[in-house]
Amino acid sequence: LGHERNIPVIYDLGSGAMVRLEDYGILDEPNVLDAMKSGADVISFSGDKLMGGPQAGIIIGKREYIEAMKKNPLTRAFRIDKLTLAALEATLREYLDPAEALQNNPTLRMITATMETLVPKGEKLFACMEKVRDDSFSVALTEDFGQVGGGSVPTQMIRSSVVAITPAYVSLDVLEKRLRELSLPIIARISKDRLLLDVRTIEEHHFDYVAESILKCCQK
Repeated sequence: LGHERNIPVIYDLGSGAMVRLEDYGILDEPNVLDAMKSGADVISFSGDKLMGGPQAGIIIGKREYIEAMKKNPLTRAFRIDKLTLAALEATLREYLDPAEALQNNPTLRMITATMETLVPKGEKLFACMEKVRDDSFSVALTEDFGQVGGGSVPTQMIRSSVVAITPAYVSLDVLEKRLRELSLPIIARISKDRLLLDVRTIEEHHFDYVAESILKCCQK
């Protein structure tokens, strides 16, 4: 309609997905390449979210509109700093090889992880918990569904392996707050009267730290 009326069309893509996530069970999430093929004159999207880079806003499109934006005085006020630009460049370079990006980009690696890899990972974290556990908490290994993110694919739920913690001496709210306030915060969620640790979003080299932190934070 915009082209019929000679009005520029802006496509606010938002998430910044650079790969087709439907191959990994994440449906109805448009990506940057498809947005470009749509014929929009200007496309805007995030450098973080599904792209997995630093927080930034990216605008691409036809030269005449991009040049007009560059001349606007607000461009100077909103431009990103050099550190953000360097991080964004490093992130985008990973996408030159999509297979490499899936392995090296933490966001993509976590989103596309399969249950075949997550179940053994959950078993490892559960074993770490059992090794340090005392009467201050109980632990169970189970499965649950988590969200990709509110700002991108908000309705999508993906299955994962989770370790469920039930504290004996402190409330779940207190435990969750203590974990968030650690020098290296641990972000968990509360569901059905248990604190859930989703191994999809925890690196294996942090397992011992997570287990020791749970033990510490469950004390009276």
